[in-house]
Amino acid sequence: MSHNTTSGINIKNILGVSILTFILPLVCTIVQILLNNVIAFSYDLIGNWFILSAVGLRLFIAGIKQITDPASRQIPISLIQKKFTNNQ
Repeated sequence: MSHNTTSGINIKNILGVSILTFILPLVCTIVQILLNNVIAFSYDLIGNWFILSAVGLRLFIAGIKQITDPASRQIPISLIQKKFTNNQ
């Protein structure tokens, strides 16, 4: 199993979360403002898109990932046993 990591940080995960949390809500808000001919940003509009993308889409994608690859987030038993045997 290979991961794109730099000093233990998963860059792919950080990029995905950043896009879903910051970029997508901003883009969707701007598109909705342009389509509806609204003059200014509103907290309700930004909040709706932020909650949908930052919470809803992230949970949906995490659920799909777990369904398609359930072993990707599991810790191997050997690592757990190694941790407990080193502490005793």
